[in-house]
Amino acid sequence: MSELILHHYTLSPFSEKARAMLGYAGLHWQSVTVAEMPPRPKLAPLASGYRKIPVAQIGADVFCDTRTLSREIARLGNKPELVVENCSEEVQAFVREVDLELFLGPTVPGGGGAPAGHPAPPAPPAMSPTKPRSWPGWKSSL
Repeated sequence: MSELILHHYTLSPFSEKARAMLGYAGLHWQSVTVAEMPPRPKLAPLASGYRKIPVAQIGADVFCDTRTLSREIARLGNKPELVVENCSEEVQAFVREVDLELFLGPTVPGGGGAPAGHPAPPAPPAMSPTKPRSWPGWKSSL
């Protein structure tokens, strides 16, 4: 069987999630570092134009979504707990919250929005010349 190849970049929170799952599952994998922003001319044909990172491949199979990739890592590493749908409702709710606040929040201005069927996180306060911008849970050094 071919080894998993992960196309990623260092500061991508979703790539970090994939790397953590690979480590937890004890799987061997190869790394291909890609540019943080498109264009990614060598990756685009492999991923059929999919622009998000990470992208994984095993032989001719390509995995373009972190959740899909987690299912494959769970299968390969015999770690069913990596598939969020296999977890309790409490764990699923926690994962949704973490995905929204930690993963989507820093990547999309004004919060990450929410997946279909989930409430959107509150918008950050407006900028004020006398008050620094702050979000719930974020501590300013000012």
